[in-house]
Amino acid sequence: MPMTTGEAAMRAMDMLGLTPPHSHGEEIADAIHHEARKGKKMAYGIATYRGEEIDVDFSAAGERVDYGVPRSPRWTEWTNPKIEEVTILGVTLTPDEERALPPRLRDALLKLADEVEFETSD
Repeated sequence: MPMTTGEAAMRAMDMLGLTPPHSHGEEIADAIHHEARKGKKMAYGIATYRGEEIDVDFSAAGERVDYGVPRSPRWTEWTNPKIEEVTILGVTLTPDEERALPPRLRDALLKLADEVEFETSD
């Protein structure tokens, strides 16, 4: 018998040691546009965390930064990751189901963004 979304969420909370979303692409695009008007070089990045029983797709806004001196290296700093899609035990949550996750579970899922490398999306 397939697991329900609620059961999958409870199992994920248990796996993450906790006790008992919609697409953010437009939100990030607005942030990039806002920062670009201030003269900052902004980018849009995507990344995926793949665990044994949890997969999470993230998006984030990134800013090209350097040390502020000639010929310094440049890199992208990714900020405010957003959850785009969550799959728990083979159950992919709809945006409404993802938004309905308990806040502590959402926070734990967002912390997984620290474990992945974002790539610039074209």
